[in-house]
Amino acid sequence: MKKIVFSFFVAAWTVSSAFAVSFDTKEDRIMVWGIRPMGMGGAFTAIADDENAIFYNPAGITQRQSWLLQMLSIDVSVSGETLNTVQDLQKVLNDENSGTDKGISIDGIQRAVDTISGKDISLSISAPNIFFISGPLDFEANSLNFGLGEYSFAEVGARLDFTVPDYIFQLAKTAEKQKLTEEDIFTIMPPDILQKLGVEDLTIDEIVALVAAGDYDEIYDHLNDDARKIVDKLEGGNFDLEEIVDELTAKLDLNQNMEAAGIINVYATGVLDAPIAVRIKELPVPGELSLGVNLKYIYRVKAKKLVSLAADDIGNLENSFDSINVAVLQGNGIGVDLGAIYHFTPQWNFGFQISDAYTKIDYNKVLFKYSKDKEDEDFTHTSTIDPELNVGVAYTPERFYFWPGHYFDTKNRFTFALDIRDLTGNYENSEFQRQLHAGVEYRLWMFALRAGLNKLHPTFGLGIEFSWFQLGYAFYGEDSYLSRAVGKEKTVYYHELLIAFKFGHHDGKPFGSDAKPSQSDPQNTPPQDTAPATPAKNSAIGNPAPAIPAPQLPSLVDQPQPQPNSVPAYDNQQQNFPADSDIDFQEQQQEEVRYF
Repeated sequence: MKKIVFSFFVAAWTVSSAFAVSFDTKEDRIMVWGIRPMGMGGAFTAIADDENAIFYNPAGITQRQSWLLQMLSIDVSVSGETLNTVQDLQKVLNDENSGTDKGISIDGIQRAVDTISGKDISLSISAPNIFFISGPLDFEANSLNFGLGEYSFAEVGARLDFTVPDYIFQLAKTAEKQKLTEEDIFTIMPPDILQKLGVEDLTIDEIVALVAAGDYDEIYDHLNDDARKIVDKLEGGNFDLEEIVDELTAKLDLNQNMEAAGIINVYATGVLDAPIAVRIKELPVPGELSLGVNLKYIYRVKAKKLVSLAADDIGNLENSFDSINVAVLQGNGIGVDLGAIYHFTPQWNFGFQISDAYTKIDYNKVLFKYSKDKEDEDFTHTSTIDPELNVGVAYTPERFYFWPGHYFDTKNRFTFALDIRDLTGNYENSEFQRQLHAGVEYRLWMFALRAGLNKLHPTFGLGIEFSWFQLGYAFYGEDSYLSRAVGKEKTVYYHELLIAFKFGHHDGKPFGSDAKPSQSDPQNTPPQDTAPATPAKNSAIGNPAPAIPAPQLPSLVDQPQPQPNSVPAYDNQQQNFPADSDIDFQEQQQEEVRYF
């Protein structure tokens, strides 16, 4: 009897789960999210000054001060639930192996089912990625940048939801240790299930009373003939698996008590990108404008399926594979991304992007398929990636004021960014928090610290960037697309790690001491030369012209002083009160006090 009861319940439920083909015409986006953007909450539309520009805004490559060459990049992302599930399953396996019995116990199976059920199992890898972005090229009065690169990435995602009544595991555990008795069957199975099994002429309250009194023979006497045969077989442990499954399915209506639903999403993508952008330096308004376009060729292999329980197939083990349709498809296509950045000042950027303004993938080759009833079924189709409209703003402050006239010099190491993504709602719902992305980055020498909000989910990032090597980490929350596929909402947290070999990646938008000062900031106005002018020569006689003496200002000592106890008048020019007689006037002329 060991595990026999569990076998006919779980085997019927698991084996008869059907894979229904669900190749949507709405395709997953061609997107490598990137360590740096995701550490900043996904807000990158108005920054876009490195290789991530081809996914966030191709116009941003005009901010390159020199070329960038990415020789190799490996980007791995895994959900936290994946790591936890692996650890929990390993613990279950270790506990089972520590016992004397061979194989996994019913208790171990229940723990494993509970561990897997409802978890987002997701793993993605992007490698090897090779990319080049040129430095600025003179183009009439403007500048031109171009790039060329190849990205390959793959993702495996799965979510399975299991619903198994507890009494099934309890019956299985009892049967594992000994033969089932009437007491086991009638005590473990709930009263409503006993009614479905075939108890006639007894209400649920009467069944509860008989179980409490231990009068199991009375319950047995009220079973119909078919139900008695099932109980006799369970007690004796001698039955045909398929036969007992069919009988229990009819009696207990298992398809309403046991469910398995979920989604499996697998795809691998290669994309060849060719961004080009021009920076227009002369505008009728202040600032400069960058316009960019990214052309891409796409190669993708995918197998996306919805997994659901086929209720009519429960117990029908002989034909349990009839409804399974499986296909792995290969497709290729082209796409276009558009972008713009308005550089209002060296501190302010305003970004605009239309991702996948036109992108179609034609799945014209079936690499593998299985369809028992429909061997000739045609799985080929054309998928469209809907456009995504994104806007953003980025700000690099030169100083933080914490008191009038007192400030903290940032040395242009902070960058703040805010994005509103998917304004048309093609991928997210219209709720504002689903479209909002905000982040900040602080860079000091080779180190970078990032934080933000991705759809109000917290994000965090770290980076170590040498002249040829980059190591990065990002932790971020994201709405689960796997959960949405089965009609549920859930936040999943991901860990992402990047190892890259790149040259010139520090030469993007300048920061720190390399950043250009704001031309409108009086603090950054170059000081005037105070050296005496060289006397000019008289062109007529060849002699030096007499120097014109500079006008003499009256001495400050000669200025009238305010009388004691008088109320000082407000000076609109200085936006301050005049100094008293015992305060140095020149100290009052200092505009600001700088700290740090």
